[in-house]
Amino acid sequence: MNLLENVSCAVPYDWAFHFSQCLYDWQTLITGLLALGVGSATVWMVRRQIDHQDQIFAAGRRSRFAVAKAKTPLAAIEIHEHAKIYIAEAENLLPFVLARSRQGFSFDGPAFPRQAESILDALVETSEDPILIDQVSALYSEQQVLASRLSDVPRPADHSLTIDDYILQPIMMDAIAMNLLAFGRDDVAMPRLDWSAVESSARRLIRDATARDRVLGHIADKRGRDRPVPLALRRQND
Repeated sequence: MNLLENVSCAVPYDWAFHFSQCLYDWQTLITGLLALGVGSATVWMVRRQIDHQDQIFAAGRRSRFAVAKAKTPLAAIEIHEHAKIYIAEAENLLPFVLARSRQGFSFDGPAFPRQAESILDALVETSEDPILIDQVSALYSEQQVLASRLSDVPRPADHSLTIDDYILQPIMMDAIAMNLLAFGRDDVAMPRLDWSAVESSARRLIRDATARDRVLGHIADKRGRDRPVPLALRRQND
């Protein structure tokens, strides 16, 4: 049995002579096909427009990143000078701690440099490098914690176990600044923060011999235990 014998079709064999009737009988299907075609064309145009906008956005993001990276050495120098102020003040606190003084100590430190903050914000907003983003985040975090720690030390005698970290925090900030300097000047990815870079900053910036020896010993102890450089010293439990 031929199955096609049971299939009926409303289109007459002489449909060319009954075109208007064919349109009437098949108008729903024709309308549906036209709607499907228009819808497909619309989707294609929308996707093409989205792709074009994505390309424009990506190009703009690359341009903003290039500009921010070119300014990074300026930010690095400002952070370096900023860290030096806090290193010096932490050094000033050390004699009070060693003498187990109960005399209050306070320091109204400067805020994080605005220009450096603006440059770093632009870097983070346009970068997908987790190493860069983590180190910039660490700069902000350590600045806030260090400023809070040194703003009011009512009993320096109680800080004998943490004074080395007080000095090490701005040292780490300077080490990150040196990484940013290399990143901005050279066509390289953001270097990882390692203990060698932190030690180099400590040797360069700590003026007091006692403070320098203590901090270098502190670094050697952490390195000897094969600890990675933490991006937030306050989270350590050494």
